[in-house]
Amino acid sequence: MRPPAEFGSGATATVHYGLVTASPTAPGRLRTTFVVSIGTAASLAALGFVSSALVARLLQPEQRGTLAAIQVLPGFLATLGMVGQVEAVTFFGARGTMPLGDIQGTSMRIFRVGCLVAMAVGACLVPLVLHGRPSAVIVAGLVYLLVCPALGMIAVGPAWLRARHRTTAWNLTRLIAPVAWTALVVAAWARGDRSPTRLAISFAVVLLVLAIPLVIWSHRSIVDSPVTFRGDLRRPLLRFGLPAMATAAPQLLNLRLDQTVMAGFLSNKQLGYYVTAVGWSTSISLLLNGFGFVLLPVIARVREVGEQRRVFKSLVLRGAALSFGLVTIALLITPLVFPSRFVFGESYRPAIPSAMVLIVGGGVLGFNQIVSEGVRGLGYPTLALRSELGGLLVTAVGLAALLPPFGILGAAYASVLGYSAVSAFLLIGAWRSDGRSNAHDEPLDPIEPVTDERWP
Repeated sequence: MRPPAEFGSGATATVHYGLVTASPTAPGRLRTTFVVSIGTAASLAALGFVSSALVARLLQPEQRGTLAAIQVLPGFLATLGMVGQVEAVTFFGARGTMPLGDIQGTSMRIFRVGCLVAMAVGACLVPLVLHGRPSAVIVAGLVYLLVCPALGMIAVGPAWLRARHRTTAWNLTRLIAPVAWTALVVAAWARGDRSPTRLAISFAVVLLVLAIPLVIWSHRSIVDSPVTFRGDLRRPLLRFGLPAMATAAPQLLNLRLDQTVMAGFLSNKQLGYYVTAVGWSTSISLLLNGFGFVLLPVIARVREVGEQRRVFKSLVLRGAALSFGLVTIALLITPLVFPSRFVFGESYRPAIPSAMVLIVGGGVLGFNQIVSEGVRGLGYPTLALRSELGGLLVTAVGLAALLPPFGILGAAYASVLGYSAVSAFLLIGAWRSDGRSNAHDEPLDPIEPVTDERWP
């Protein structure tokens, strides 16, 4: 079902629950949104580069691998604990058919339950994953589970800002965790503190302290309606959020399965080489994510189906061109910059072949984020899920075949194969859903207004 006619189209101004929106395809508005988001992504990439280089030089491959082992599982569970509410709030808030305070209040209640479940699961799994390592490492892994509520509050609490095109404010919240991490790494460097356990614990605690006032400020800034829980909104929010959460599981496994498997089978030194190569290649996907994050609210606001498709295709093609350009530049400079004493140093030269392969993977991964956000904006949250599941299967088979004979280089090839499979599944699914008769799943209908006597 498509939106009722009275909700207007993407070509005219519309009023929904106190929100007045201009055309989401207005060139000036889109340009500003993209510039701010990509500028933030560039800042994130710069922070990631600085922190990655400092951590690699500070800890050296052995201890860098220990830090990765501590962080990988809690980081994965933190994303699942959000229950897809970042995407759900963004989608419904952009559509403007429900009171924003009710959306935010209900999504936060869902997140709190999901976070508690994630932490309980983590408390059982962390000792198993870190089995055989020193007790201090296992304790640090358990304490690091505090990132579940911290990252969730930072992401879900201000998610409505993205929906309502408060672009600058929303992008500033994206900088909180990377800035905190970089500051802690710089402080550890200045002190000469080479303990991965202290670094991980400090980050989890500091992030939690920063997250609480952010949520309070974010909720007080909603003027459309009070932030309240409404039981009748759980179903639509979960209907959109659960596929997004389910998509995050294979997506994160695609990103982390290689490191998780290597943590159990390879030495800390080899894991340290690989994680450093991943950190170098991540800069590309972060830049592309800045482009991709804009697509969901922009496309969701467009009311006419044909115009939605046109905007989707145009933005995806621009994203593909951007990905190709960034990958080309990175491949040219990596052999010269990566082993420089100003970056990672000669001790990380063995990681260069993996870094070259993962740069290609970073470009494909960032492109996948662009397409995934676009198809969610079209109302197909399960298409990204199916694509990521297919990519996860390819990654798992690739790791089984390539990791034993080729080590970290084989893991890099397996990751690129998995990311490429996701791209293929996404593009095929988007093309087949272009015509309603060929669609595999009917677009989610989140735009029927919720009856509420407080609103006209």
